[in-house]
Amino acid sequence: MDYAGLLFPIAASALAAAASGLIGPFVLARRATYAAGAVSHSMMGGIGLAAFCASRFGWEWFTPFWGALLAALAAAAALSLITGKTNARIDAVLSGIWTGGFATGIVLMVAATGEEGDVEEYLLGSLMEADGTVVVKMSVLAAVSAMAILPGYNKLLAVSFDKRLAALRGVNVVFWDAVFSMATALAVALIAHTGGILMAIALLTLPAAASSQFCGSMRRQMAFSFLFAFCAGIAGIAAGKTVNPLFSSAASVFFLLAVCAAAAFVSKTRRACHG
Repeated sequence: MDYAGLLFPIAASALAAAASGLIGPFVLARRATYAAGAVSHSMMGGIGLAAFCASRFGWEWFTPFWGALLAALAAAAALSLITGKTNARIDAVLSGIWTGGFATGIVLMVAATGEEGDVEEYLLGSLMEADGTVVVKMSVLAAVSAMAILPGYNKLLAVSFDKRLAALRGVNVVFWDAVFSMATALAVALIAHTGGILMAIALLTLPAAASSQFCGSMRRQMAFSFLFAFCAGIAGIAAGKTVNPLFSSAASVFFLLAVCAAAAFVSKTRRACHG
């Protein structure tokens, strides 16, 4: 077995798990899982824009990675601005970003190439395709996300659980909401770079949901979210390498994360019933 070839996929899995542990518990605390889904699906708009610009203007430097990152940041900024400055219904805004971004991407792909392209590749992805360049890009995104979240950890924690109380204590709620939105966009782009759009949703929700069943503090939830996500990624890589290459897709990781979340929920329910 070519163990050397597993180095980059394992590194990519660790970085994706780090984003899951760093952002996921805050997403869960803020009840913002649908927001993470909207931002992740909006990346299709950037991917389609990259394909269109490459085809029509020869912008070979504007790759799907940069298009996806740009779209994620734009969606997060729009979401933060609209919900922070207006009385718009959050569910309607999220639905518009989710469906509008995805549909725009498909339209731009068709306009550029005459066909939809391999949408499944962007939805599912594969950790096994990670290489040195991918790991470097993911490392940069992880570092920027950490620099956005960790220095303001206490303020973000306060805003996540009670915005009114945080505002009364002098916390700039609008600013920290915007910081979190941008950090979430970076985490989504990081995870989706190899795992795909659906992987971003799964890693930002399921590990945190599982860890919240038996971890009281946010720091413990962050640590266990990382462990859940990393173990699921490693298991998916191992399955793809030893059992069937198709298992290296995000679907196997989704399954493992769902099992962990369900097991944690059942375990807590049983303890409550017997307590």
